[in-house]
Amino acid sequence: MDEDSRGPRTAETERLAAYLRRAALAHCARYAATEADLARILERKALRRLALTASDDPPDRSAVDDLVARTVASCRKLGLVDDRGYAELKVGSGRRRGLSSARLTETLAARGVDRGTIAETLAEDGTDDRRAALIFARRKRIGPWRRPVHADDPDGAAEEVGADGASGTDDASGDGIDRRDRRRTADPRQRDLAILCRNGHSPTIARWVVGLDLDSAEAALDSDDGSQNGIPQK
Repeated sequence: MDEDSRGPRTAETERLAAYLRRAALAHCARYAATEADLARILERKALRRLALTASDDPPDRSAVDDLVARTVASCRKLGLVDDRGYAELKVGSGRRRGLSSARLTETLAARGVDRGTIAETLAEDGTDDRRAALIFARRKRIGPWRRPVHADDPDGAAEEVGADGASGTDDASGDGIDRRDRRRTADPRQRDLAILCRNGHSPTIARWVVGLDLDSAEAALDSDDGSQNGIPQK
């Protein structure tokens, strides 16, 4: 029987360790996860298993924490969890969706990624918040890409109806656009500002995006150096 700094392991502890290894491998085979994610999942599984298993000598909470930490460390050595790789994946996909640095930082930090790792990943990605805001506006058809509002459609609901007939005014994507934004004020510029700011874009960049005409917005997206197009820095 293996021994560690806590002394000999009981049979129940050995069984729990084997269970956690299997659970970790199964989870990592199906999902991308951070170390913190995996630790939370394994802790929950371990406590549930102990609650359902009758044992004369169950491991205490400190032993469970130790087993979880050792299992996560083993997965890290095997490359099954990689916080830097996870951050790169999420930053890349988030920037393609037009997410801001603030929103990505908040999301990744909540998943347990170190803020230094987040900052380095954002810097290496090369997409700044100015370009991200333009990508977001184009994807959601707001700002320069908003279709004209007609007199018979004062809430602009028709502009977000796709080819499949589904309305885009519901917040199905989690990006914060819903019918309430379109009816809260009669000024579409104010609605667009609210949408951009609520999704983490700064008021300065949001005002700049909303103030662009379509040609200028497309030119700014096509430019490798946004500063040449009057793009604000923050």
